[in-house]
Amino acid sequence: MDEKDAEQTNNHPDESSQTQTGEESSSDTLSDESCEASPQDELAQALAKAQEFQDLYLRKAADFENYRKRMIREKQEAGDYAVGKLIGDLLPIMDNFDRALLAKGEENPQAFVDGVMMIRDQLSGMLERDYGLSSYDSKGKPFDPNIHEAVAQAPSAEVSVQTVGEEIVKGYTIKDKVLRHAKVLVLMPHTETESVKTDDPPSET
Repeated sequence: MDEKDAEQTNNHPDESSQTQTGEESSSDTLSDESCEASPQDELAQALAKAQEFQDLYLRKAADFENYRKRMIREKQEAGDYAVGKLIGDLLPIMDNFDRALLAKGEENPQAFVDGVMMIRDQLSGMLERDYGLSSYDSKGKPFDPNIHEAVAQAPSAEVSVQTVGEEIVKGYTIKDKVLRHAKVLVLMPHTETESVKTDDPPSET
């Protein structure tokens, strides 16, 4: 090879190298284009995600409905148990009432009264001991709308504040919560007011 041929060779780069570089560049371009999802693919992905959320929602809704039904059932069972326990505790007292009624015709009426009072004490003791029920006295106490229900009222010169004069129906609490307000007659403070007499207006002449 003479100097002229060598110079021409040096002035023209290797065509195979240029072709390889061009192929790599075209391959990268195609690879980038293939990585970009088409609108159809994006829609399919969105629908799949929506279906996933819907399935999750339906599962949670079903779990909540089962929980709600279980709570209702357990509440009903607890109420039935409480009622059953109360009735079971009352049965011996009812038996004692039956015995007292059978003995009503005997000669000793005081024994009958004493027996009824004993049964009454048995009942109140059971309700207080096992259920936290207790009564409270109201007569002579200041009127309190939180525990009293006024069914009547009367003026009184003997009180300075509204006071319970009579207890018509006894009030009860259960574990420090009012179960039934006492129905009471309330004495109202009576203030005497002097009547002011006015002179007759002068007659016109």
